[in-house]
Amino acid sequence: MPHTATWKEIKEGRLTDIYFERTRKILKAKGIDLPVKTEFMAHALPSNWPWAVLAGVEECAEVLKDLPVDVRMMKEGT
Repeated sequence: MPHTATWKEIKEGRLTDIYFERTRKILKAKGIDLPVKTEFMAHALPSNWPWAVLAGVEECAEVLKDLPVDVRMMKEGT
């Protein structure tokens, strides 16, 4: 269970990052109705740490399951 909202609220699109809402409005205003792609990546580690922990995979899978999307990610342990 996420700490900020229910799975139902998230899956219904009742909350989102403002970036996504603004992008949706721009695309709609321009009459653009195409599939979109998103990427989530880290370009740097905090304080130049030499390692990182991949977390939240289960939460992402829960939100995306049953949706008509393709998901790709790095292999565990890489």
